[in-house]
Amino acid sequence: MIFHAKVYQIGDKYGIKTLKKQASNKIERIVNEGEVTTKYARDLVDAITVVYTTTPPGDRGLRDIVVQNAHEDLDELMPQNPFKEGIVMNGDFSIDLLSFVDKNWEEYCECECFACKTTFTLKIDSLGGKHQVFHSPNPVFCPVCGSKPPPSSRDSDWLYYFTRLSVFNQGVGKVIMEM
Repeated sequence: MIFHAKVYQIGDKYGIKTLKKQASNKIERIVNEGEVTTKYARDLVDAITVVYTTTPPGDRGLRDIVVQNAHEDLDELMPQNPFKEGIVMNGDFSIDLLSFVDKNWEEYCECECFACKTTFTLKIDSLGGKHQVFHSPNPVFCPVCGSKPPPSSRDSDWLYYFTRLSVFNQGVGKVIMEM
């Protein structure tokens, strides 16, 4: 990963867009296919250090790749000491990662059925909380037993915009109204 980050830096320095694109494609492939181990976490942190010390803040190419990958693998990376140390050493990366987490945390919701206690994930792709026109939601149905939440939900602000899903843990919602 470090090699490709340095190749990206050279492409940036000399204005060679195809070299930058090739290097970013290689890094993206490596981080998407990599299995999270201590060695992988160490290599990722080294690559993050190179990315954040050699690219200008406005160049989001590699920065977005490493931030998105770290977000996707965060549960597996956090127990790794090299990753924890890397977060401390790379303040700009930490800020970008926190911003990405904050921006994307509402996209997925971990739900537990009140009836059968099955846990499933839903992708929230509706703007219900922001627009009054969406305040006639369809409830979420448990993909296993078909139950829906009781009328007095713990979180009265959450609007249920999803239809019943036939595949367990599929988690894809349906937007009620096209914008």
